[in-house]
Amino acid sequence: AENPEDDSTLKYTLYHGGWKDSMPDGFGVQHFEGAQVEQLMGAHGGTYTGDFLRGKRHGRGVWKTLQGAWEYRPIGTETVPNWENDLMHGIGIVEDSDHVHENVIYTKGKCQMPFTELGPPKTGFESAAFSEVMPQANRKRAFVTPLPTVWDEQENNPAWTALLKSFGYKLKKLFLVYSCLPAFPLEPRKLWLESRRGSGGGCRGVRIAPGFRAMPGRRSRSYRGRRSRSRSRRRDSRSRDRREEDRRPRREMGRIPPPAKKEEPEEGVTEEQRQNAIECDGFLYAAIDFTAPQTLPDMGLDVTPRYYQPNEGSKGLTYNKMPPGWEMAEATDSVKEKVIKPYPWGTHLLVTKDNKAYQTAKGERPGSLEMLWDYAKDPAKGYRLEAKVGMNARWHGRLLIKSKVSS
Repeated sequence: AENPEDDSTLKYTLYHGGWKDSMPDGFGVQHFEGAQVEQLMGAHGGTYTGDFLRGKRHGRGVWKTLQGAWEYRPIGTETVPNWENDLMHGIGIVEDSDHVHENVIYTKGKCQMPFTELGPPKTGFESAAFSEVMPQANRKRAFVTPLPTVWDEQENNPAWTALLKSFGYKLKKLFLVYSCLPAFPLEPRKLWLESRRGSGGGCRGVRIAPGFRAMPGRRSRSYRGRRSRSRSRRRDSRSRDRREEDRRPRREMGRIPPPAKKEEPEEGVTEEQRQNAIECDGFLYAAIDFTAPQTLPDMGLDVTPRYYQPNEGSKGLTYNKMPPGWEMAEATDSVKEKVIKPYPWGTHLLVTKDNKAYQTAKGERPGSLEMLWDYAKDPAKGYRLEAKVGMNARWHGRLLIKSKVSS
């Protein structure tokens, strides 16, 4: 669709969903190929999956960019919308390549948090200003910064200078009190008192005359005797301990064997996986849960009674870990003709790497594209399909994976 009042050209490549009065209404999928804006290709491109009202996005829906690096989706509470009149409006979850932001608030297409990515066309999704955020971050960073170390030059730091002066004053008073004790060595005490005479300080009543020699205290000789006897007793006890250790039989220390290594699973295709796969163009193709290709689906395409609830009975909605040596498969022409179209695979749709869902042999049009179906990827749990609602809840699907045939 071209807008004569705008230089950009928007391409709506696919819409699948409900219609009313020649306009999208109800649940649907709308894919935007992107726009040519100056030198930028694919601007505003992505896929919207959710509710429509009179041709506009309204209610609950998921918007994901073309590369999948940015996604805006509703919260878990089903009564809380995140779209209004074709604009992001309400409470949602924003996920980019680095973070997941929960409970993000939008008002008429504008986010209340400082994101910079753009949403789908006509949303007016703009970035917030950082003018108030950065000074606050700088103040917080300055507040938690520790004081510099003692050997740094901090002449212009009044807080650090006051701290040093307070500590030096307390240390000076402690040395003054300690120097008045009788057991304090003479030479340091003499030097300290002589330095304090000029300033009127020192110990009151103490005078040091030239040539004065310190007299030994009354307890000095006995004190030295006790110290010498204590040292001799310690030496005797250590010698006695050594003799006892020599007589005691020594235990021979042996090398502790290393712990047994865990047996790691062998990478590659097992015999059971090979039996439940189809070979095509040098690759093996299989469902992620390795359902046999000839298995018929055990569920029909009847509309669920819970019209707007996800079809939780589909086996593709449960997590399955990706086996070693396997990866998500692409849908080439040969894969659609030789792998997807001839076999039922126990389901109605097979979903490939690019989110495209193709009908199996039990579909209404085997091998043809039915819709876009997103899948979730968790590092611990694995892969699973996202739940569908509305008319799309009647479909059941599985993920298609592949592995290179070993020579």
